[in-house]
Amino acid sequence: MQPVAKPDFLSAQQGAAFEDFDVARSYRNRPGYGDAVFDRLIDLMPASGPILDIGCGTGFLARPLASRGFAVDALDISPAMVELGRALPGGQLPKLRWSAVSFEEAGHIGPYALIVAGESLHWMDWATVLPKCRGLLIPGGKLAIVDNRALPLPWQEDLVVLIARYSTSQHYRPYDTAREIAARGLFIEQGRISTDPDPMTQSIEAYIDSFHARASFSRARMGEAASEFDAALCAAVAAKGATEVIIQRVTEIVWGEPA
Repeated sequence: MQPVAKPDFLSAQQGAAFEDFDVARSYRNRPGYGDAVFDRLIDLMPASGPILDIGCGTGFLARPLASRGFAVDALDISPAMVELGRALPGGQLPKLRWSAVSFEEAGHIGPYALIVAGESLHWMDWATVLPKCRGLLIPGGKLAIVDNRALPLPWQEDLVVLIARYSTSQHYRPYDTAREIAARGLFIEQGRISTDPDPMTQSIEAYIDSFHARASFSRARMGEAASEFDAALCAAVAAKGATEVIIQRVTEIVWGEPA
């Protein structure tokens, strides 16, 4: 039987947008994770570390985990992400070790008490990555898939229309990474939780810029349409009388064993 192919909107070519320096620079404006996320991740560990963060980006998971005293290896295929992550608060902590390399190609590392993937696993080669994770975990160690979403904002209807119009990934459909890999026999889900809404305040400029940290909204791929999108979203926000954006972050954590 042939393995089930990944959805085409999760292709390596689409994910390569994160190697663009402009995408990495906008990444700082994506919503990070609240304290409850780290408390839960730490509770999953059968030992005191170390931790591996695969597809770490600028370290939204790696830097706070290292600041809590854990040894963390942070890997990302994008040198730009790693460079910017090192310069952010906590990026120079002695227990945080950065590597600009894809997890698929990384050499011998580990073992780990916990492997985390924050909004990154969906871009990877699942048939390679999941068995590799299994081989790197200590007995009782978990793989935790961490994904953020935001509760609807007052201009949500306008935003949905703008995303459909300007996204460079026109074949996108909603998906659940954990269920996708479980359906392929690569993951055994053991639990999932969603955090309570956690507010984060941004300027309107930072909020709009955060969209360009997504593969389907990279400025290089959008071209002139990027400015059109920015202006249209700014108008939609202004029409609701907002002077800043309060994002209610809800983070879902799914954990289990790579199969």
